[in-house]
Amino acid sequence: MNKIDRLMRTINNALENYAHLIVVNNQKTLELYNYKIILNADYINEFLVNEHYANLITDEIERFEIIQYFVHQIDKFRKDLYSRQIVYQPKYQDNENLAACLSCVQCIVRHNRIDIHVFIRSQNFDNNFLYDCQTFSILMEQMSKLLSRKIGFIYINIISLHKIL
Repeated sequence: MNKIDRLMRTINNALENYAHLIVVNNQKTLELYNYKIILNADYINEFLVNEHYANLITDEIERFEIIQYFVHQIDKFRKDLYSRQIVYQPKYQDNENLAACLSCVQCIVRHNRIDIHVFIRSQNFDNNFLYDCQTFSILMEQMSKLLSRKIGFIYINIISLHKIL
């Protein structure tokens, strides 16, 4: 069993044993509240090279927008390598009255490596978790190459990681 399969099993176990049962939009849902995950280079590389995860397709438009945003910010990084200002904050499908599920992605350079900090308001474990982790891994690989820095960590904070029953 590879690292990602073990991570998925760990989270599934947490959902089965520690999650709270809530009702959202008349659907019974298991929720892990304020869940945190740290992905290191081993996980990131697994998402990038394992063919099992290579064909995940959920939201290609969002993936493209996130990666393109940071690629277009490279000159800002080159002017101020330690900037804290390069942050992606999406809107909910262009509706400013709703909060996007993905709240914020920040790439930051420290200790000669790229770290990515992700804040997610709400994430469906079955539909989005693997795809989103793969997206952040692709972003990490791109930023590492463009800035000639080591791959660091992806820190993921999920306020509501849930599974609809």
